[in-house]
Amino acid sequence: PRRISRRCAGCWRSRRGCLSKAGHRFPSDRLKPKGGEIFAHLWENNFTGLKPTLFWSVHIDFEPFKYREFELQCNFMVDWIELNVRDWRSLDGKTIKNKGEPTFYTVAHDWAKSYSFALRMRRDKKFAVSLDAKIDFPGFDKDDQNAKLPIVCEATLPFSGLLIGSSFAKKYEGNHKGLRDYLETFVDMDAFGSIVKTRKQGPFTSGPWLLP
Repeated sequence: PRRISRRCAGCWRSRRGCLSKAGHRFPSDRLKPKGGEIFAHLWENNFTGLKPTLFWSVHIDFEPFKYREFELQCNFMVDWIELNVRDWRSLDGKTIKNKGEPTFYTVAHDWAKSYSFALRMRRDKKFAVSLDAKIDFPGFDKDDQNAKLPIVCEATLPFSGLLIGSSFAKKYEGNHKGLRDYLETFVDMDAFGSIVKTRKQGPFTSGPWLLP
């Protein structure tokens, strides 16, 4: 089957034409988690007036999924989550609901009308994450439109660490202790380990990253 990846930006809303075939519903119950991650990131934006803020992200990737004559690589992600959490281990037992910016990706990002994550800590810095979401799904054509497309699944996701925004890295370049002291105002440094410039995998390889 023809594969459509996240990089197929040209499809955007034209997917309604290129995938149109009557009589199908999008079978979200067949989505199977294959990976993803939980991470925090420290960010600021002087142009918008955003002060230094700690955000959290949860990303779930699904197995390649054949739909009609195409194979999709779907993803559910929530970014820009604000939580009153300083220690990533305190995510254990928490429920995150309708915070941040939640989207479901097929060949375009569609907003989630609602979602909830239930997190339970496992071994090796991983969490069992239960997802229950409703997606405002415009469909590939009128036949599979669904304003409340359900996505229910459970995934095992690692906590990857804290992505440090470039402005902070530049400010404290060459001052390792100063950066660690500054990070202490946002997180419990006893819950973290070393700071590295890059990481080997994930959507954001360039750092620096504060590892758990």
